[in-house]
Amino acid sequence: MTLTDIQEKLQLLKSATNELLEQLTKERMAEVPFRRGGINWADLKCCNVEYIVNIYDEIVWRVTIDEVSPDEQELQDYVRNGLIERFDDVEVVTEW
Repeated sequence: MTLTDIQEKLQLLKSATNELLEQLTKERMAEVPFRRGGINWADLKCCNVEYIVNIYDEIVWRVTIDEVSPDEQELQDYVRNGLIERFDDVEVVTEW
């Protein structure tokens, strides 16, 4: 994989994540899922996407979502499952 390929995939991951978050926000506003308070629905967004090669030469794609409690597993799973449909396995992290 070239650097350009990696950068393109990072951009695609960021866009796909933001699309999922936008859809989720619309569902939330329609009172469907995620009614708990650990999410700032007004400013929910993907703030970073990383390509990581660890010491075992394993590649990890990590998406970080801003304005969400770090322990908001339900949202992390929702995004991960949505991304897996289009990409390889992706790690999803949430932060304030």
